[in-house]
Amino acid sequence: MLHLLHRPFVSLCTRYYLPLGVTRADAWVMSTLVAFVAACLLIYLYWYQHPLAELDKRVSLFFSYASDDPLRTTQYPFNTGILSFINSYPIIYLLLPIVKMSACCLLTSGMTRPTFLSLYLYYPGSFFIYGFCVQMTVIVLKLIVRRPRPLHTIDLSAFTEECLLEFRALFSPKFTNNTCRYHLSSTPSGHTATAMGCVLASLVYTCTLLMTLLSHREIEKEIKKPHLVLIICFTFLVGLEAYLTIPLVVMMALARMSAGAHYLSDTLAGAMVAILHLPLLILTFPDIKRMHNENGYAICIDSQGSCR
Repeated sequence: MLHLLHRPFVSLCTRYYLPLGVTRADAWVMSTLVAFVAACLLIYLYWYQHPLAELDKRVSLFFSYASDDPLRTTQYPFNTGILSFINSYPIIYLLLPIVKMSACCLLTSGMTRPTFLSLYLYYPGSFFIYGFCVQMTVIVLKLIVRRPRPLHTIDLSAFTEECLLEFRALFSPKFTNNTCRYHLSSTPSGHTATAMGCVLASLVYTCTLLMTLLSHREIEKEIKKPHLVLIICFTFLVGLEAYLTIPLVVMMALARMSAGAHYLSDTLAGAMVAILHLPLLILTFPDIKRMHNENGYAICIDSQGSCR
């Protein structure tokens, strides 16, 4: 058993690694362009933090009480159903890339036959590096910004607590005197950053495998029924995930705001932080096609399962 685990690990460390960001200039340029747009949006949030402050207040008040409850007897009425479930079990977003990677490995197991399992070990490694860097950036920003959450803010909290803090705009230079001993960690939203990161990683993973199938010349010349079914499956997965990307992230943002944990600008900043790290994901993600060719992996191209 140890011998079987040792061989893929050694192969992972010694084989020539070809990241997608190095072998594919178009992938690197596109990811950098998307990250640049995210950086511009973060700068926009900084420069227009005071106009956004009024919007943050209105949205937070909307989620604090129901409009038909003048006595304010029900706190955070929207934190129910699917939104409450997401707040209680945010780990479901982590299951998305894990399930997707497992499903794709099963789908491609009949087409690709690598000498070792090292090629498939790069996928979770790349996702871990990307997710770790996103979370570290979120933690650093939380420690720097130190913005109180809506549920700990005067006139915005639905709870009648004796100790509440003053409202602060996004990226405000004034540091709050934390006399209430709350964790000042409203900006950015770590849950929203995680949701966006998981969706992006899963989408990039599926798109890369689909591009590999469509770009292999021998498969194009001699495509058979199993590969046609495989391409259809991957195309369906890419389309479905692209269609659900924005709704999944929006649901996480709504869930956090409905619980009074974050402002609208916090969720936007969290999503932008995840997008800002997209070049890192592309840089660490393996170029499957080139690694097959360079390392001598066999690609099956006929319906009988023979490889060339």
